[in-house]
Amino acid sequence: MADLVNLAAESGRNIIGDDTTPTLELENTSTAPALKLKNSSTVPANASLYGALELVGQSTASSSMLRISGTQAFVSVSTIKFTTGAVAGTGVIRVTLPNGTFGWIPVMPDSAVAGIAV
Repeated sequence: MADLVNLAAESGRNIIGDDTTPTLELENTSTAPALKLKNSSTVPANASLYGALELVGQSTASSSMLRISGTQAFVSVSTIKFTTGAVAGTGVIRVTLPNGTFGWIPVMPDSAVAGIAV
């Protein structure tokens, strides 16, 4: 089946494919990111998603919702300094959990991590 391209719709814009390869791939061969997600909505009063990215689907025992690939996209470490709580530059990314509450993905600066194996 040919891809169904529905990008001019008022709502529900999408591209639908049925191949075993990704339906859409964005690549930039220069130094800029291939995709920039920008959120210009107002701050919500609850855990509703008003962010720039939503992953929709199901995680199962043999699959996941997010894949990190590339030699520098993910590295293993031997130490993470969670216990001090005083590592400058430590931050978090706020996420909305399936039950509607907020959760956090920690983001640590280089000084909070030791023994990186690339």
